[in-house]
Amino acid sequence: MSGLEFFVISLVNVAQRKAYPLAVKQTVRSEAEKKALKGRKKKRAKKSKTTKSKPKGRKQGSLNRDKNELNLSAELLRINELLSGLLKLLRVFIKVEYLALDGHFGHHQAVLMARENDLHLISKMRKDAALYEKYEGEYGGRGAKKKYGTRLRFDLMPIKS
Repeated sequence: MSGLEFFVISLVNVAQRKAYPLAVKQTVRSEAEKKALKGRKKKRAKKSKTTKSKPKGRKQGSLNRDKNELNLSAELLRINELLSGLLKLLRVFIKVEYLALDGHFGHHQAVLMARENDLHLISKMRKDAALYEKYEGEYGGRGAKKKYGTRLRFDLMPIKS
């Protein structure tokens, strides 16, 4: 099915509850992106049919990776290009602090992209995300120093209409 897709950046006035569109860009995927998307869909369909158990641990020969290294997907590269150009113009007049994105962008690379542009990301978190407070205790004397404190719990309240 063919269609049009646009990415819009808007300035939101929270007090007045209004959004002002500032930049609109049509999303045009390259052939390589289309091919990769089809491959992922086939892989997902194949995975749902066969549920073989994988060996535990990571693959032999794989090395540690820097999780703070910026490896943006083609989609995030398009957004980053549009966002950085717009921020250069906007920051002369307005202090912009937050970037609100759809739940699709609730992952680490989107956070890194926002931080690269000196913004805080507002997005729905993934269902497997976990937040921890920073560990404030003292070092016990053995092993690695603790990074994580208590886990933050977000119990959802039912919405009353």
